[in-house]
Amino acid sequence: MQAEQNKAGLMVPDANPLTVTSLMFPKLYPSFVEILQLLGASGTITIPKSNDFKSDVRSDLDQYLQGADAEAKVRVRLFRLVWDMCSSAFVGRETIYERFFFGDPARLSVGLYNHYDKTPSVLLVNDLLKS
Repeated sequence: MQAEQNKAGLMVPDANPLTVTSLMFPKLYPSFVEILQLLGASGTITIPKSNDFKSDVRSDLDQYLQGADAEAKVRVRLFRLVWDMCSSAFVGRETIYERFFFGDPARLSVGLYNHYDKTPSVLLVNDLLKS
């Protein structure tokens, strides 16, 4: 679980934590999106256009879209960002990208299992069984 120096003198991280991360992130990413969708609720759907803040309804927008710590315009910008991250065509492509960027998840899992040093864990279990 340590970084090691290679022949060129460069520190190279242990591949196991990086492999675990590459396996876990694609599984967690959809949960991140869902959490943002739940937090944003209808705010991510009922987004006024920029020009609406220059129209006769500006005072209504300022009143009804304000947050506890943010004025309406800032809050709408935040909801637009959440929309782009959670509901636009971008998110569908991004989810697929994250799922396969590091390679086939099944092969990565098998490779991690086959190359992981299980000796310390086996020794720990054996010690526990002896006591």
